[in-house]
Formats: sequence, structure tokens, C-alpha cells
Amino acid sequence: MLPFFRKSRYRLAEDNQFLKYSRYAVGEILLVVVGILIALYINNWNEERKDSQFERKMLLEVKKTMEQDLIELKYYKERNAAKKKGIQELLKISALGEKVPDSTLLKFYNRMIMGFNIVSNRGAYETIKTIGLDKISDDSVRTFLAFIFDVQLPRVSKSFEKYGDNTAISVEMNRLHESIWTRKQIQLADGTWKLVSIPKSDHMTESQEFIDRIKIEQDHAAYMDYWLRNYEFLLDDGIRMLSRYEEP
Repeated sequence: MLPFFRKSRYRLAEDNQFLKYSRYAVGEILLVVVGILIALYINNWNEERKDSQFERKMLLEVKKTMEQDLIELKYYKERNAAKKKGIQELLKISALGEKVPDSTLLKFYNRMIMGFNIVSNRGAYETIKTIGLDKISDDSVRTFLAFIFDVQLPRVSKSFEKYGDNTAISVEMNRLHESIWTRKQIQLADGTWKLVSIPKSDHMTESQEFIDRIKIEQDHAAYMDYWLRNYEFLLDDGIRMLSRYEEP
């Protein structure tokens, strides 16, 4: 095409047809400009496509980490359920005045005092933050992810840590524990020795200290139930929102 314009330009110039020559010259320039614009458009389209693919990949990685956290959540819920079962068994023994072996009493007691901290997987989200949250084209998705990972999930984790780090509660739990249990050395069948906890009194389960110790753990279990539900709602909402980026 360009050689054709050049030949026409030379011919017209020789014929002194300036007006027609100018038209062909402008046409040649326009052809070049259009070609450049098309190249730029294709380049921009490729860049946008790459950005879109990267955005989708990273958001699906975030979704994957949230799904893994949801699996871990089942473990936390099972532990809290075991804790509540231990509480119920001890309350039953205390209320009915049942006499049970020390080993059984200790088993339920150990279940009752189980605890845990929640740590969410922030790896994929932190990668996006490092590259830039502006890479997420959807404002609502960007805002929601920041709300989940930078506000709500840290609040959930801190709530568990806060309860466990409460000095007043810890001091009271230790005081009550020491008032109802004592330690005794026993020799095992293989000849080795072991320290075990045994009740200080045959009427331990009827004491106020025993009931008060259960009450602290009962409140703790209810507290954990509340935050576990909140944590589950957050994960479900996040997974549901990011599911739109999956392949149709």
C-alpha cells in the first residue's frame, strides 16, 4: 500500500498537481497514524488482559486460603464442643453427687480447660497488598477484602488472645485450680515415676471452688462460640464473593 502512495506522490509531483499530491500525502500520514493507534490498542488490550488474568489468579488464591481456614474452623469448633462436653460431665457429677474415679474426673477436667487461638492465613492477601490493592478493579471487592483481613479477622484473633491474656482471669483460674487439686508422685508399671493431679478432697466436686472454676470455663466456651460464629460468617461471605472469579 505504501509503495503505491509513494509512486502516486512522485507522479503527481512531476505533473505539478499539488492539491492531489497533498491529499495523497495526508492519506499516507493517516494510514500510518491509524496503524499506530491499532498497535497501541492491541498492546493496551493485551496489558488489560494480563492484569485481569493476574487479578483473577490472586483473588482465587485468597479464596483458596479462606476455604482452608474454613476447614481449620471445623477443628476449632470440635475442640470447643469437646470443652463444653467436659463442662457438662463435670456439672452432672457435681449436681448428682456422683462418685467417679479420679482419672475420670481429671479426664473431664482436662477437656474443660482446653483452649486455642485462631490464626487466619493472610499470605495471598498480603501478596496483593504488596503489589497494590488498586490491581483489584472492582471497588466493592477491594473494600470488602480490606474490611475482612485488616479489620474483622484481626479483631477475631485478638478477641481469643485477649481472653487468654486476661491477667485477672488467669490469676483466678490458677487460684481455684490450686485449691481443688494437688500433685502426687506415682510409680508406673515399668518402674518410671510420674506426677499426677488428684483431688485435694473427696468432696471436691461439691465445693464452691470447683463450681467457680467450671463457671469461668463455661463463660469462656460461650465467648468462643460467639467469635467462632463470627469467623465462620466472614469466611462464608468472602468465599461467596470471590466465587464469581471462578471459571464458568
